[in-house]
This record gives sequence, structure tokens and C-alpha cells, in this order.
Amino acid sequence: MNHTFDINSIPSQKGRTAIVTGANIGLGYETTLALAQKDVKVIMACRNIEKAEKAKAQILAQVPQAELEVMQVDLSKLQSVRDFAASF
Repeated sequence: MNHTFDINSIPSQKGRTAIVTGANIGLGYETTLALAQKDVKVIMACRNIEKAEKAKAQILAQVPQAELEVMQVDLSKLQSVRDFAASF
């Protein structure tokens, strides 16, 4: 059996929230974009707020109804992770 993942086969996920780390680039960006297309509220957990805001704007240009929130976190610093968790 050959099963391939197809984002289009997934129904709306409205009412759900996802936290995506590294959401401003690469796989994190693509994951955020796909989740936004499925009506998931995405917390964009990124180290660089400026780059995250730029990525957010790019996603909103493609998915105007996207519900995105940028939050800062540096996964290499435990205090930053604690602060992120407390804020979330």
C-alpha cells in the first residue's frame, strides 16, 4: 500500500490551536502555512520576532483569514522556554 499525505483531504480544523517552533522559515513556515489554510490558530514560536512578523505577513497575504500570533522563544535557553510557557 502506498499512502501519501494530502493536506487537501483534511477538513477544517477551526477551533484548534497549534504551536509551531521555527515558524518563520523552512519546515516550520510550511507547517504554519498549511495549518493556517485549515483554519487552525497558529502560535508562531520564533527566536527572532522581526523575521517572524515578516513570515506572518507573507502567510496572511496568502491566507487572509489566518489566525496567527507571534511569540518569542529561544529553545536553547531554558528560561526562555519557561517564559514562553508562562505567557502561553
